[in-house]
Amino acid sequence: FVHRRFHEYFCARFIKQQIDLAPIDRFAEDDRWREVLVLLCEVLPADNLMRIFDLIRSTLSKGEKSKSGSFEHKKTIESIRFLRDGFRSRVSDIPQDIRLLCSSFIKEQFKEGNSLDQKRATEAIGIVDYESIPSILESALSSTSPRVRETAIQSCRLLRVVPQPIAEKIREYIYILYNSGALFRDYATYSVLFSSPSSLNSFSTYLWM
Repeated sequence: FVHRRFHEYFCARFIKQQIDLAPIDRFAEDDRWREVLVLLCEVLPADNLMRIFDLIRSTLSKGEKSKSGSFEHKKTIESIRFLRDGFRSRVSDIPQDIRLLCSSFIKEQFKEGNSLDQKRATEAIGIVDYESIPSILESALSSTSPRVRETAIQSCRLLRVVPQPIAEKIREYIYILYNSGALFRDYATYSVLFSSPSSLNSFSTYLWM
């Protein structure tokens, strides 16, 4: 094929008709199959997703308390990233117990994990149960890593209401951007972020400091 994406598309199309052939167990270990399986997750009927959910549920359960750098930890990180990519447009189809397991694992990264683990975990906030989002964001916004804080700021769009502690962290972050000059360099990015959703509208006034 001229491009790998064409190959992945036709593989996903074929496997959709022959779902028993799908190498589901390789979603977190083999990059050659990852994008094919992500495509499948986007189009498969909910009834055909149970096998995927069972494998991910098992991986998350084993990896919840795993140490950073271990095989179980790496596989759990990849499982969460796979869920994020494969269910970006259908988060509501992810079973609640899996979303809770994701929340628990992500929270653990802010107790024991390094900044890379925390960044990757923060990128997947969209798939956790909604009630856990504020506490995870508060932890991420308190990180000493600029990359983690930036990822958390971008994820604030998921909030329906911004709690006071997070609002203070957002204002503090905007102030840091202002002093460093980054607010002016990336004004368009932050303008879009704070104009939608409505829960972040009030912060747009700080862009004109």
